[in-house]
Amino acid sequence: RQMSEEVPAGGGNASEAPAAPPAAAAAAEGYLQKRSRILHRWERVYCRLLDGGRLAYASEPPNGESTASDWAVKRAKCLQLSACTIRPLAGRERAFEILTGDGRQTVALSAESDEDLDMWMSAFLVARAERRGGSGANSNTGCSVQ
Repeated sequence: RQMSEEVPAGGGNASEAPAAPPAAAAAAEGYLQKRSRILHRWERVYCRLLDGGRLAYASEPPNGESTASDWAVKRAKCLQLSACTIRPLAGRERAFEILTGDGRQTVALSAESDEDLDMWMSAFLVARAERRGGSGANSNTGCSVQ
Protein backbone atom coordinates (compact mmCIF):
# COMPACT_ATOMS: atom_id res chain seq x y z
CA ARG A 1 0.00 0.00 0.00
CA GLN A 2 1.31 3.43 -0.89
CA MET A 3 0.63 6.81 0.73
CA SER A 4 -1.86 8.60 -1.45
CA GLU A 5 -3.04 11.68 0.41
CA GLU A 6 -1.23 14.94 -0.30
CA VAL A 7 -1.27 17.96 1.96
CA PRO A 8 0.53 20.97 0.47
CA ALA A 9 3.19 22.76 2.51
CA GLY A 10 1.57 25.30 4.80
CA GLY A 11 -1.83 24.42 3.36
CA GLY A 12 -4.71 22.07 3.68
CA ASN A 13 -7.33 22.26 6.34
CA ALA A 14 -8.18 20.14 9.32
CA SER A 15 -11.30 18.73 7.66
CA GLU A 16 -9.25 16.93 4.98
CA ALA A 17 -8.02 14.25 7.36
CA PRO A 18 -9.76 12.69 10.33
CA ALA A 19 -8.70 14.35 13.55
CA ALA A 20 -6.63 12.14 15.79
CA PRO A 21 -6.91 12.46 19.55
CA PRO A 22 -4.27 14.70 21.18
CA ALA A 23 -2.59 11.66 22.73
CA ALA A 24 -1.78 10.27 19.26
CA ALA A 25 1.45 12.28 19.03
CA ALA A 26 2.69 10.87 22.34
CA ALA A 27 1.69 7.34 21.31
CA ALA A 28 3.72 7.41 18.09
CA GLU A 29 6.43 4.99 19.04
CA GLY A 30 7.74 1.83 17.47
CA TYR A 31 9.96 0.32 14.84
CA LEU A 32 10.43 1.67 11.33
CA GLN A 33 12.90 0.71 8.62
CA LYS A 34 15.45 3.44 7.81
CA ARG A 35 17.47 3.53 4.60
CA SER A 36 21.18 4.07 5.23
CA ARG A 37 22.72 7.01 3.43
CA ILE A 38 25.74 5.33 1.87
CA LEU A 39 24.78 1.72 1.10
CA HIS A 40 21.03 2.41 0.87
CA ARG A 41 20.29 -0.70 2.93
CA TRP A 42 17.15 -0.76 5.04
CA GLU A 43 17.81 -1.15 8.77
CA ARG A 44 15.32 -1.44 11.60
CA VAL A 45 15.33 1.54 14.00
CA TYR A 46 13.22 2.42 17.00
CA CYS A 47 11.41 5.75 16.65
CA ARG A 48 9.39 7.98 18.92
CA LEU A 49 7.64 11.26 18.30
CA LEU A 50 8.73 13.43 21.24
CA ASP A 51 7.10 16.56 22.64
CA GLY A 52 7.55 19.59 20.44
CA GLY A 53 7.26 17.64 17.20
CA ARG A 54 10.69 16.00 17.32
CA LEU A 55 11.17 12.56 15.80
CA ALA A 56 13.90 10.61 17.61
CA TYR A 57 15.32 7.34 16.32
CA ALA A 58 18.00 4.91 17.49
CA SER A 59 19.05 1.34 16.83
CA GLU A 60 17.17 0.18 19.94
CA PRO A 61 14.67 1.74 22.35
CA PRO A 62 15.95 3.48 25.48
CA ASN A 63 15.20 1.93 28.85
CA GLY A 64 12.74 3.35 31.33
CA GLU A 65 10.31 6.16 30.70
CA SER A 66 11.80 7.02 27.32
CA THR A 67 12.30 10.72 28.01
CA ALA A 68 14.30 13.06 25.80
CA SER A 69 17.33 12.56 28.08
CA ASP A 70 17.05 8.77 27.67
CA TRP A 71 17.21 9.28 23.91
CA ALA A 72 20.29 11.51 24.31
CA VAL A 73 22.07 8.75 26.24
CA LYS A 74 21.36 6.36 23.36
CA ARG A 75 22.91 8.91 20.97
CA ALA A 76 19.66 9.00 19.08
CA LYS A 77 19.26 11.10 15.99
CA CYS A 78 16.53 13.68 16.22
CA LEU A 79 14.61 15.56 13.53
CA GLN A 80 12.59 18.69 14.26
CA LEU A 81 9.46 18.17 12.17
CA SER A 82 8.18 21.74 12.38
CA ALA A 83 9.82 22.77 9.10
CA CYS A 84 9.94 19.39 7.36
CA THR A 85 8.12 17.96 4.39
CA ILE A 86 7.02 14.34 4.51
CA ARG A 87 6.27 12.71 1.18
CA PRO A 88 5.83 9.22 -0.28
CA LEU A 89 8.98 7.44 -1.41
CA ALA A 90 8.73 5.61 -4.74
CA GLY A 91 10.02 2.08 -5.10
CA ARG A 92 9.12 0.70 -1.68
CA GLU A 93 5.75 -0.08 -0.19
CA ARG A 94 4.77 1.99 2.88
CA ALA A 95 7.90 4.16 2.51
CA PHE A 96 8.18 7.90 2.97
CA GLU A 97 10.92 10.46 3.27
CA ILE A 98 11.33 13.40 5.60
CA LEU A 99 13.05 16.43 4.11
CA THR A 100 14.28 19.20 6.39
CA GLY A 101 13.12 22.71 5.62
CA ASP A 102 16.62 23.83 4.66
CA GLY A 103 17.01 20.86 2.30
CA ARG A 104 20.21 19.66 4.00
CA GLN A 105 18.89 16.36 5.28
CA THR A 106 16.61 13.65 3.93
CA VAL A 107 15.66 10.59 5.96
CA ALA A 108 13.95 7.67 4.20
CA LEU A 109 11.71 5.54 6.43
CA SER A 110 9.34 2.65 5.85
CA ALA A 111 6.55 1.30 8.03
CA GLU A 112 6.32 -2.43 8.63
CA SER A 113 2.54 -2.56 8.16
CA ASP A 114 -0.33 -0.49 6.79
CA GLU A 115 -1.51 0.08 10.36
CA ASP A 116 1.92 1.41 11.38
CA LEU A 117 1.99 3.73 8.36
CA ASP A 118 -1.46 5.09 9.25
CA MET A 119 -0.40 5.58 12.89
CA TRP A 120 2.76 7.51 11.95
CA MET A 121 1.03 9.70 9.36
CA SER A 122 -1.76 10.54 11.83
CA ALA A 123 0.82 11.35 14.51
CA PHE A 124 2.74 13.63 12.13
CA LEU A 125 -0.49 15.46 11.26
CA VAL A 126 -1.33 15.88 14.96
CA ALA A 127 2.19 17.18 15.67
CA ARG A 128 1.81 19.59 12.76
CA ALA A 129 -1.54 20.87 14.04
CA GLU A 130 -0.17 21.29 17.58
CA ARG A 131 2.88 23.21 16.33
CA ARG A 132 0.72 25.41 14.10
CA GLY A 133 -1.66 26.13 16.97
CA GLY A 134 1.17 27.21 19.26
CA SER A 135 3.19 29.13 16.69
CA GLY A 136 1.28 32.40 16.61
CA ALA A 137 1.15 34.20 13.29
CA ASN A 138 3.59 31.99 11.43
CA SER A 139 1.42 29.42 9.64
CA ASN A 140 4.35 27.77 7.84
CA THR A 141 5.89 26.11 10.88
CA GLY A 142 3.82 22.93 10.56
CA CYS A 143 5.14 19.71 9.12
CA SER A 144 3.94 19.20 5.57
CA VAL A 145 2.66 15.73 4.75
CA GLN A 146 2.32 15.05 1.03
